[in-house]
Amino acid sequence: MYRIAFLGLASLSASATIAQTPATQTADLVERAERVECPMFDRDMIFVASDEEIEAEEKRVSDLCMKRFDALQAAAKSADLDEETSHRLSAAYIETSIAHGRNLVETGKPAEALNVLGSGYQQMMAHFDNGSHYHTLFENLPLFYELHRALALTGRAPEAAGTLTNARQLVDQALEANKTPDHPNGFLIRSTLRTAYQLEKNLGIFWSETSADIAAQGRREGASKARAYALDALNRWLLLADSDIGTVKTPAVKTSPDGAEALREIARVQFAAGDKQGASTSLAAAVDRVCTPPNANDRRAAMCKDVREDQRILAGSVKGDISPKGRFQMAAEIAEIQGRAIGNASGANARVRQALDAL
Repeated sequence: MYRIAFLGLASLSASATIAQTPATQTADLVERAERVECPMFDRDMIFVASDEEIEAEEKRVSDLCMKRFDALQAAAKSADLDEETSHRLSAAYIETSIAHGRNLVETGKPAEALNVLGSGYQQMMAHFDNGSHYHTLFENLPLFYELHRALALTGRAPEAAGTLTNARQLVDQALEANKTPDHPNGFLIRSTLRTAYQLEKNLGIFWSETSADIAAQGRREGASKARAYALDALNRWLLLADSDIGTVKTPAVKTSPDGAEALREIARVQFAAGDKQGASTSLAAAVDRVCTPPNANDRRAAMCKDVREDQRILAGSVKGDISPKGRFQMAAEIAEIQGRAIGNASGANARVRQALDAL
């Protein structure tokens, strides 16, 4: 069993933590714990670094996160723990659970991550109290994502889907409330929806990559299920991209490249599933958003170029494949590129040595 114990305190999001002069010894301990870094493991290291470098970085970030947990546990044992400090402590605990759990998933340890994330989830749900405090759900939406993919990567996809039920119900309610002009909680609602936007985007890309890895193993049924999960999340991402969720209400959200990006990802999954007509329709919708009217000076122009290229590949006028790529495929491609670069460097060095020998 993972050594982090459930604190059993009311939970608030890390975003609610406010720097202030400690009024008690416990508050001072919490403040010190909050200052302990729990850094993010850089997933790109898996593609470009040596095994020794990866192992050293894994240990570094893990040790720092555990140091933060230990500091929080020390503060939790204090006798003068008041309600405000308990909230700060719990918020920091959930935040650290998310960060450390994410690192464990990224380094290929999803089973270990479940222990950490499960503890953070317990903390959050204790405060949720069957709906009495919905705020704790939207304040901690990243926890749902990390827990979801840890479950999925340990072969528990149905359970993973279940973790999103409460969060998505909340988001649907927020979407409905956001339709009310001048809603008194409008800023908070849109903040929730922006977090949900990132949640669904992350989920869609995760399942898109996962479907590619499963397909590469020849598991057709598993790949099909993964694509269904991907399309579900990607369509929710598109819905949120088309919603007015900025800090200030703004018009013309359907001209945003965000929606085109979601449609492009949808097309990639459809193409991999053999639905070329669906992929064509999705790409055409993306073109409508970012290619009309043309604009050579912003992100819309760059997205337009990418979508047009996908259309040419789909039509067969240029070679290519718009299917999603899994992490294993990306790693193999990077290794091949590195191998060519090393070969080119070796050849150049040999030519230099030959030139020197001729002097």
